[in-house]
Amino acid sequence: MTALAAGSTSELAEFNLWWALAKAGLALAVLLPVAVWMTRFYAVKSSGLWTGLRHGGVVRVLDVVPLGPQRSLAVVAVAGRVLVVASTPQSVSVLLEIDDPAEVSQLLAGAGVAGNLFSDLVRGALTRWSRRERDEADNEG
Repeated sequence: MTALAAGSTSELAEFNLWWALAKAGLALAVLLPVAVWMTRFYAVKSSGLWTGLRHGGVVRVLDVVPLGPQRSLAVVAVAGRVLVVASTPQSVSVLLEIDDPAEVSQLLAGAGVAGNLFSDLVRGALTRWSRRERDEADNEG
């Protein structure tokens, strides 16, 4: 009788071990995808891309490029105007306003869509801005 009891005790302990491993595996299978989803959700939300994907607001972040620790360059749409904005921990500065109607409509249409190269858009806006500044200086002098 004691041999039978000893056998069932080891079988019961083995069953409990497998049951504990199955519960741990099930918990990992549920919690790991939730943790990955939450990480991605908050990364997108905190990066500013979340607001660029949301339509209908007064302010939309169309694109953001990090320049270094806590420094970034952003294209922002505010009430129909498109601004290039630089931000640091101490300040936010408007670098220029993109006022070319064709480029404004292209930026607003491409907000949140991959394929628009931010650097090309900013380079074009800066080139037009510097050309306008040079033309104004030539007209004054």
